[in-house]
Amino acid sequence: NSSTGKSSNGSGSGGGGNSSLKNRLRGQRRLLAKLLTGDNDGKDDGGGSKKEEAIAAVRAKISELEQEIERYERKEREKKICSKYHQVKFIERQKLTRLEKSI
Repeated sequence: NSSTGKSSNGSGSGGGGNSSLKNRLRGQRRLLAKLLTGDNDGKDDGGGSKKEEAIAAVRAKISELEQEIERYERKEREKKICSKYHQVKFIERQKLTRLEKSI
């Protein structure tokens, strides 16, 4: 059953970049759509509870991945802002040290 995606390494956090997380989310959404359409090829073996459990697990994984993507994007935004203002703070510090030396 290769529709679960190949990057389900089990660790969850700390893996890859944003594109990797988005690919995993896309795979989980595809799996959910497949489960919801009910492709059982005419077989009705009474596994409805198993199917409901699988759907619930996939939905939980989707919400977890969405939260992880949000955390990653927030961290990247903070990193970008931090690096942007690092140079400004450095230059202001240089100005102050020059002013101090001249006094």
